[in-house]
Amino acid sequence: MLAVSDRWETVNATADLTWFDWSGNMLNSTSQDLTIPSLNISQVYSASGLDTILPNGSNASGVFMLLNISANLEGETISAEQYVSLL
Repeated sequence: MLAVSDRWETVNATADLTWFDWSGNMLNSTSQDLTIPSLNISQVYSASGLDTILPNGSNASGVFMLLNISANLEGETISAEQYVSLL
């Protein structure tokens, strides 16, 4: 997953990755601070193998992930959400 910045200055942001089951129950959540250089596309998340991607005890057809990237720019919180399903 990628974050794109068209700003002339570096952007400090936070990426929150949260796994849910299809009933809406949160299964796992992690947060990561990011520094995105000016005029840049930065990789936010990369993983391979279902054993490393899915929450413990989950299968690919029973979960989805919400990726939320947020940053405070010029006194405003800017955020972008992306939902990912492995179906």
